Amino acid sequence: MSDKRQCYPTIEMIARNVGCSSKSVERHIKELADKKMILVSQGKNNTYFLPNYLHCHPYLLMSEKTHEFIRSIRKQVNERELTLWIQGMVKRDEYKSYKKVF
Repeated sequence: MSDKRQCYPTIEMIARNVGCSSKSVERHIKELADKKMILVSQGKNNTYFLPNYLHCHPYLLMSEKTHEFIRSIRKQVNERELTLWIQGMVKRDEYKSYKKVF
């Protein structure tokens, strides 16, 4: 990663480093880009950027808050119920409209 918050690894290098196929890496990069968690400048060699608004990204906020909550009351939480609740929450129209802002 350069000092300008961008990096330009090959798909093959990412796949080798994380131990999965190139197709899996491509799929995951597309999912991250669709969720606006990374920005991709496409060209001969793609460049990947971290957006400036990650500190207020709804996916990250919900994930961090959920993990913090689970850690604080680990023995009292039914993780399956919580997971189902979160899955329902992200399917709601209100969440989807908030997500479009990013």
